[in-house]
This record gives sequence, structure tokens and C-alpha cells, in this order.
Amino acid sequence: MTINEDTPKKKKEPFLYVLSLIASWLIALFPCIFLINQNFKLLGSDDLWLAIGVVSLHWFLLLLINLAIFREGHKASLATIIAVLPLSLFNTGLGIVQGFLPGFFYWHGLILFLIVYGVICFLIFQKLQQKNAFKINIIFGAVFLALILFNTIPMLVKNLAEKKYVERPKATAINHDLPSSHNRETLPNIYLFLFDEYSGKEAMNRYYGYDNQKFYNRLNELGFNISHSSRNYVALTKVELPNLLNLSVDGDNYTEAEKDALMQNPTLFNILKSLGYDIAIINDQNMISTPATFFKYRFESQGVFQVDESLLTLLIDKSVYFPFRSVAKGARLHEIHEMFDYANKLDELQSSNLFSFGYFLFPHNPFVVDEFGNDLNVSDYRNWNDPDVYVGQVKYANKLILNLVEGILAKDPEASIILMSDHASRWIFRQYNNAEIEIEDYDLENYYARNILNAVYLSGKKIDIEGYSGINTLRTVLDELFSLNLGLIEEAE
Repeated sequence: MTINEDTPKKKKEPFLYVLSLIASWLIALFPCIFLINQNFKLLGSDDLWLAIGVVSLHWFLLLLINLAIFREGHKASLATIIAVLPLSLFNTGLGIVQGFLPGFFYWHGLILFLIVYGVICFLIFQKLQQKNAFKINIIFGAVFLALILFNTIPMLVKNLAEKKYVERPKATAINHDLPSSHNRETLPNIYLFLFDEYSGKEAMNRYYGYDNQKFYNRLNELGFNISHSSRNYVALTKVELPNLLNLSVDGDNYTEAEKDALMQNPTLFNILKSLGYDIAIINDQNMISTPATFFKYRFESQGVFQVDESLLTLLIDKSVYFPFRSVAKGARLHEIHEMFDYANKLDELQSSNLFSFGYFLFPHNPFVVDEFGNDLNVSDYRNWNDPDVYVGQVKYANKLILNLVEGILAKDPEASIILMSDHASRWIFRQYNNAEIEIEDYDLENYYARNILNAVYLSGKKIDIEGYSGINTLRTVLDELFSLNLGLIEEAE
């Protein structure tokens, strides 16, 4: 009779163990799911599944260790729950503690965690009954399942609604009658290179006390027309890219979905295609969402950044494993070199009729290199407090840019080359967000944050672009090259 009474209980045990395991897995996934929800529109499926896979592997290895210690599923799951979240958010917590205790370093935190975790595991092993461990697991699992659903469902509903109803906004109409005398067989190559967060001269002087004149002097020697007072409309890449590629400011007040829609059929690409150009693109971090059908040649770096990193590396940066990010740093620098190497060979793709657009998330952070090309320490990857870090990366960017344009002009002197940025360093706003300083005059600081790199080479021809935005600079270049009579639009103040 006793056997018969115990049999149903034994049959339930595997199911209960599974529930405990699921509970600990959900908690391990929570930081990843949270970041996915925050960055859903930026993520590719490969990036998403890789991050989930690595997080799940981390959870599984912790679980195996705890199973070896406790030899019991419920207690092992509880010990894994207690370990996985602090380890996943270790660096985030370390940063909070260091705000109060500046001398509290990584190894201090790791030793403290191991001591506390050891004490908790001892108490679980000695004092806690299996059934109580199961109950605690289920409570934790239910709470985090609710948190996951609370974050995920609204995000899915919002994105599905936007994708269902959003159409491409109508960009400002541009009438361009092609000159009948235009010879489409021998069009000069055009190179447009955009360097994200490259500060214009005014912003560089204001925020870093650095005079970038040596770089501009060399561009002058090469025959570039330069504007130091140029600024774009807003200091946001996701607004400026659609604006720039559509030669208008139609993207100012659109939703994220509408901005993305503007990128699906850009006016600039259409004009150049109608003129007889093939298009090559260098697409760092897949920021340009225009369909591949627009491009004859395409180079894309790997990964998707939220601010500066892929989802996986962002998770690593928040975790106990962040000191090992030096490997990823080296990978990012290698990626930058690959893009510039490709850009240096664009002229080899075809001798004429080629428009090359290169988007570089550089010198935008992460700060991976100093002015001499050496890898930076992991601790500097988002170091906005030391001005030498950003300035050093700009100096190295200068070397790569000058090498690029000198190489193009040596082989293709009749080409047109446009060097731009979308906005300047937003140092002061990062400081403000970190509550380190207060912004006394927001409009003034926003004025400097919009100051851009703006330099144009037109086969040695002199043109006046002083004070022009990126949009008006492009409209001027098209008018000079093809007599399209686009004219200027109202400038940013």
C-alpha cells in the first residue's frame, strides 16, 4: 500500500525538476531578453540567437557545477538562480559600488561574491529542504516570467503595428532633368565617406581643446574645399542618415519605423542611378537598411551595435566576464582596418560610373585604438572622461582618412570625394546623462554637438560650402557636377 501511495509522488518528481530548471533558465535569460526588447529594431536574427545561445550555455555550465555540488535538482537550480543574475550584472553592480567606493576593484567584488555565494550555498545544503527549495524556485520563476512577458508583449505589439501600417514617407520632391549632353559612359567616380561622431573643428576646440588644423591643412594641399562651421539639423544618426540620403529634412518628426522606411528608397541613390551610376556601399554594422538591390558592390561589417556594441558584447560588458573583452576589441579594430582596406580598393571595381558610399561607425566609440594604432585597454572602451581617448581615436582616424583620399587621388584624380560626419562628439550630453555635470545652455551645446566634418574635392575645382549642412553640400555637389538645379534648402541654425 505504501508503494502505491508513493508511486504518484515519484512520477511527479521529474516534472517538478523540470519546472525548477525552467525557473533558473528564465532568470538567466532575463538580462538578455531585456536588452533584446530595448534594441529589437537593431538586431539581426543571427545576433539575437547567438546571444541567447551563449547565455543559455553559461546557465547550463553553472547548473552542472551546482548539480555536482548538491546532487539534487531543486537545490542545484536554486543555487544557480542565486549565482546567475549577480554574475550577469556583475560589472553593472561594480560600477554602482565604485560610485561610493572608488577603490573597490574587480577582484574585490569577485572575492566578496564568492564568499557570500559560498555561505548561501552552505545554508542551502545544510538547512533547506528540497520541497522548500522547489517553492522558492517557482516563486522566482513566476516573478521573472511575468517581468519577461511585461517587457516583451508591449514591444511585439508596437513593432507589429508599425510594420503593418507604415509606408515610405514622401520625401521632398526633387525635379532633376538630366542634361542631354551628358555622357553616361564616362561618368567621374564619386566617393562619399561618412564618419560617425567625427567632431567638426569648432566642437573639437570647444570640448577637447584640440586644434585639428594639421589634418585640414593636408586636405587643403590635396585640393579639398573645407567648411569649419558646417552643422547638421540634429545630433542623431538615425535622423541624419535618412535626411542626408534623401537630400531633405523630411525625417525630423517621423517615427522610428518611418525613418527606416525613408531608407528603403533614398532620393540620392535614385538620382545617381538615373544618371547612370552603379553604387558600391561600405555598411558598417549594417546601419544602412536600404535593400541590397540598390548596390552593385557591397561590403558589410559584422554585428549590430546598440550605441557601440553587439548584443553579445553588451551582455559581456555588463557581466563578470567584461575583463576578457580585449579579444572583442581586437576584432573591432581589425574590422575597421578591413573597411578602410576595401575603401582603398574601390577604384579597382570599375574605372568610371561608380558612386561609392562608405558609412563608418568611427571614430564613434567604442574607443579601441590610440593615435598610433595601438589597442586600448578595455576600461577605455567608453571612457568619455579622459579627452585623450576620443582625441587619440580621431587622430588615428585622420591617418586612415588621409591615406584613403591620397590613394584615391593618386589613381583617380578626376574623382569627386566628399568627407562628412553626421554629428560631433556628444561628450557634454553623455556627461549630463551620467549626472556628472549640468547643462546650463542646452541650445548652445546642441549647436556645437551638430558641428560636422565637411570637406569636398571636385577635381581640384573651388566651390564655397562654408556653413553648409551635409544635405546642402550634397545638393551643391550634384548641381556642380550635373547641373541639376537642386538649389539649397533652409539651413540649420
